[in-house]
Amino acid sequence: MLLPRYSLRTTLIGVTVCAVLFLIAGEALQGHAWAIVITVTVVCILGMFAVHASLYLLASSLGKIIGVPISPARTNQGGMQTSSDQQFPPTFDENEEST
Repeated sequence: MLLPRYSLRTTLIGVTVCAVLFLIAGEALQGHAWAIVITVTVVCILGMFAVHASLYLLASSLGKIIGVPISPARTNQGGMQTSSDQQFPPTFDENEEST
């Protein structure tokens, strides 16, 4: 889940952070050097996240199109696990012999 505890408080904090960033961007447009540095830094970080997300989506979609098998995971005992942990326990057939 992307935002597990999304509330009015979270919204107000987000609005406040955006207001401060836009206030700094306004100061950057007026020519203040410190504001230009902060604005360029924030834009570069957001651009880096956008490029990272787009490359992840590209690689993920290509993997689904090509059908790349899922690589096995290592367990905490040092073994390899190729199946999911979310499987149901094995069912016992009444006709099967028990040993």
